[in-house]
Amino acid sequence: MIKTKRLTISKITRDDGQVTALLSDPELLKPAHIRFYKGHATEFEVNIMLETATYLGVYLDTTLIGFIRYDEYSGEIGYVLARNQWGHGYITEALEGLIPTLHRDLKASTDIDNVRSQDVLRRLGFIETETLYDRKNWALPLARSGQ
Repeated sequence: MIKTKRLTISKITRDDGQVTALLSDPELLKPAHIRFYKGHATEFEVNIMLETATYLGVYLDTTLIGFIRYDEYSGEIGYVLARNQWGHGYITEALEGLIPTLHRDLKASTDIDNVRSQDVLRRLGFIETETLYDRKNWALPLARSGQ
């Protein structure tokens, strides 16, 4: 578990309903490239998704406001934040707390038009490595991550 000034970041192992509720917003699914069988999240599908990588819940008090997906094999990170929490710096704060604990080069990708997410990555020191079709790829070498 990681504590920041305002947040708690901890591993999600099973959905208690909060992840399914968060992923019920179709506007979050598209840029995160998350798809469900019938177009909306079910607890069963979410629990399967949680087994594919490390998912870290971002909690404000005890409320899940987002999550960070971390693939320990590729070093790729991704994140989702509830729309009513955008603009408060929560994902930046959560990643600032998490990145120093990962001890490796990191990668991320964004949709080409997801400027908000690109700004988060730039603030964290990620550098844009390439643009392919509708995606931008980013890297944060270990030396730049402040470790």
